This record gives sequence, structure tokens and C-alpha cells, in this order.
Amino acid sequence: MATHHRTCVGLCLLALPLLALIASLPASAAAPPYVPSSTTTLSDAELLALEISGALLPPAELVDQVAADLAAIRLHNPYFTDFHVYPSWLPGVLLIELSPEAWESHLLGEYHGWDELNAQYGVSVDPDTYPRPRYVRLTFTPPYNPAVLAEIYAGIPGILRSTPSILWDGIIDIFAEVPSPGVYTGIYTFQEGWTECGPEGCYLRYHYWVFSISSAGVELTEDYGSPLAVESTTWGVIKQQFRDR
Repeated sequence: MATHHRTCVGLCLLALPLLALIASLPASAAAPPYVPSSTTTLSDAELLALEISGALLPPAELVDQVAADLAAIRLHNPYFTDFHVYPSWLPGVLLIELSPEAWESHLLGEYHGWDELNAQYGVSVDPDTYPRPRYVRLTFTPPYNPAVLAEIYAGIPGILRSTPSILWDGIIDIFAEVPSPGVYTGIYTFQEGWTECGPEGCYLRYHYWVFSISSAGVELTEDYGSPLAVESTTWGVIKQQFRDR
């Protein structure tokens, strides 16, 4: 059975305000002609379209398709109305590790290796810097796919590493089945998580529902994970049951 968590790829750098994610996806650097629904946030359909396409911005036709798919699933079962997408990275945010020489130039306001790309993609260099290990945060006006941006900025003189900014999985989440970048399957996994506590401690539990969208409509193809009944069991109830043994 496939694992549906979004996870760190490579080395997760313990950061200060942000955590860096070592990741790279093969994708084109060209931005498609698409205007996101917001300059700071993306809808569930836009986020999933980014993950499916591996593009710099979500392709409009794919956004429409995914939005229709999610609407059909929520209509099929309103229980999933409040489930949303929590990507493993912040759209439009990139962490750059500079070489020692470039770092010193940056602190003096004299590093210009990224100027052309910064102007092209509409970026502001965050005034906050992370001296160890010489990271600078770039914030882009459009909510670009940071995995693609990391590829674009990689290899510029003075830049040792470019990485997305990591986010942890949401307790409630939605995943698209993506066998390889750019492949749309119409398969979505809805995840629900909760904390289950008992005499031996507390544990994070998950349950999953997998839906497939086709010309025949919506089909629930898998339903698995921890029993949902446990979610309503409070620590007080479990503790009392343990005492009554």
C-alpha cells in the first residue's frame, strides 16, 4: 500500500524561522501564462496542480480539472468539505545558501550574482539572514513552485544551494496521485489525523480515503488506516478504563 505523506527529500536543515528542504524536480523554467487566484496564497486546486504538473505556476486547464474533481468528491461525500491541501513547502519562498565569499559580499550589499533572475521573477531579498549556514531568504511576488525555482537558481556563481522552505504535513490533508511530474491520474487521497493517548503515551494516528475520478463519476477505491472511532476517545476516558482494570 502506498504511503501518502509528503516528506522531506534529502537533508532537512534545522533552521531558525524556516526549515530548508533539499529537493529538486525536473521542470521547465518558463512560466506559463497563468494568473493565480491570489498573490500570496493558492487554492487547493492550484496547489495540487503545481504538484501534479511540476510547473513554475499551476497550468490553468489543470487547475480547472482538479477544482472540478475536488468539488465532485465533496458533493459525493460532504464529510470532506473541510479537508484542504498542506504542501510540503511555502509557495514563492526560496532559501539560498551562499559561498563564504558571496556571503561577505552580500553583507556589504555587493553581491549581484542573482540580480538578473531576481528582476525576472519579481523577488525581494528578505532582510533576515541566517549566518549559519549562510542562508538568505528570497520571497517572490507570484506564489511560484519553489522546487522549480530551486532548479533555476542552482549553479549561479556564489550560490552553493537553493532549496524550498519546508512545511510539515497537515493533520488533515489532500494528496494527488502523481506517478511522475506532469501525469494527471484523477486519483486523490484524503487524510485525517488525530492524537490518540493511552497509558503508554500519545501517538499520532491517520486514516485515509482514496477517490478515483473517471467518466463514470466518483469512486471510493480505498479506505484504510487507524479506526476513526478512536478519535473520539479522550485521554480521561482511556485513563479511567485503565484504572478500572
